[in-house]
Amino acid sequence: MLLTGDFISSQQAAEEGLVNRAVPADQLDAEIKRLTDSICAKSMPAIRAGKTMYYRQLEMGIKEAYQYAGGVITESVV
Repeated sequence: MLLTGDFISSQQAAEEGLVNRAVPADQLDAEIKRLTDSICAKSMPAIRAGKTMYYRQLEMGIKEAYQYAGGVITESVV
């Protein structure tokens, strides 16, 4: 998609793992509310740690990113 500029359907995007879920337009607001309520119910320090971990992983190779994430998760559980 990035290189060709071709559009794909929401079904194809879901099949390719590009989206988590797709909903009809008339259900979009309710789905956004459900998702944001779920996020807001979580611990702010945990969300902050997860976002920090994610952004640090962007600069890493896959093996290093998995090792780093494993360490962060292990430290947060203890």
